[in-house]
Amino acid sequence: KIIDHIPLHEIVRVVAQGKDDRSLKKSRSKTCMLGKDDRSLNKSKSKTTLISPANSSRASSGLDPSALDQSEEDKFIFAIHPCEEGYNSGRVCVLKTTSVQERDEWMEAIDDASKEAIIRMNVPEHTLSRYRTITREFYHSDPMQYAIGLVILLSYATALAGAQILPAPGSDEENIFQTLELVFTIIFAVELCINAFGSWMWLFLKDGWNQFDSVVVIISIIGLVVESLPAINVLRLMRVFKMVRLFRKLKNLRILINALSSSIIPVCWSFTILLLVSSVYAIIATQLFTIDPYNFGNFCRSFYTLIQVATGDSWSSVVTRGLMTVQEDEVQAGLVAFFFVSYVLVVGVVLMNIVVAVLLDEFITTVARERSEADSKDLENEQKDSVANIQGPIDALLESLLNFCTNEDLESRMRDLFELIDLDESGVVDLQELNIGLKKVPLIQQARLSVEDFDNITERGRFCTRGTAEMTLDG
Repeated sequence: KIIDHIPLHEIVRVVAQGKDDRSLKKSRSKTCMLGKDDRSLNKSKSKTTLISPANSSRASSGLDPSALDQSEEDKFIFAIHPCEEGYNSGRVCVLKTTSVQERDEWMEAIDDASKEAIIRMNVPEHTLSRYRTITREFYHSDPMQYAIGLVILLSYATALAGAQILPAPGSDEENIFQTLELVFTIIFAVELCINAFGSWMWLFLKDGWNQFDSVVVIISIIGLVVESLPAINVLRLMRVFKMVRLFRKLKNLRILINALSSSIIPVCWSFTILLLVSSVYAIIATQLFTIDPYNFGNFCRSFYTLIQVATGDSWSSVVTRGLMTVQEDEVQAGLVAFFFVSYVLVVGVVLMNIVVAVLLDEFITTVARERSEADSKDLENEQKDSVANIQGPIDALLESLLNFCTNEDLESRMRDLFELIDLDESGVVDLQELNIGLKKVPLIQQARLSVEDFDNITERGRFCTRGTAEMTLDG
């Protein structure tokens, strides 16, 4: 059972009951390290969750271990004293073990872990990690991204110019285009190395755009190095696909690309049904129309002819009527007409429209979802900015309660918040307990109340229990 949470680097001393001379005192009461961006609160090795033994017990806030009865079982008790400025605001945690030996083991283990956490907090960031952070920030900076985008546009324009001019082999124009091709490939390779160094390893590999860039750059390099490859000119033009990277910088284009990508799988299943039906018709046509070997001489020819029929490309005048005129009687001509009309209706009308319907459905759904997520993210950022600029002591806390749906939802949120702040579960909260509890509430701007703030909130004791300075949930 988890009985408390104490960041290891905030422990001041671990004291055995009745043996202050034996307590593991430490000369680091001012080393809470909260000023170092609270990194320890986000690292599992810099914090701990104390797991109670079978008969462990926890004292209430402010319990003084020296005030306990000096009985035989008191030898099994020890206390953990955190610093006043830390997560627990100096609240002492008292634990009871089953034996003196177990108590000593707990104390030694906690002391060693606390020392290790403090050492880890003071260890400077590794030089390589620091350089990676600097490189990642440089790569994702706006000037760097604009420069990469400009190079991509220039590379695309060069490819278009080369396709239009078609320079003769060995000419000066070809040498210029080859030089530009080499320069662009080197720039893209350097850009990929910078990105990989700054985001290595999983952060780089799990990004789909990084995978796309890696494939394009590798193929471009192969096209430059290996001259004997077939279709070498096509491989060299792979860098043109870098143009697609600019889509992620434009919100609307990015939404459309994501929608098309999400539609691929459903559309492929629809095409599978269409191709299966066409292949069945192709097998039948190969057996029926042996009289026309040009169009139906084997399965491949029959399948291609039927795809032509499905697209409406002169299927009636070129394919069907020629077969109908060579038939011996009207019955066979009618069977030819029935075969092709049924195929056009099933594949050309029904299945083709199903493919389009699936594409539109997935496309519209994805676009709506992408825009909804983008709007929600923008709204969330605006709310965070507005909350961060709030100056009142608990306005940020009240802002977190405003996103309720019904009165029951609001009451539930208030009840959960009060239970979180009511540390001793007494049903009442005073100013000291309120300030300690507010530290456990995940707020953008940490709240701390003064006596004057508490008086203003309670309207000079109006919402407090009569004769006390304590609030209840009903109040």
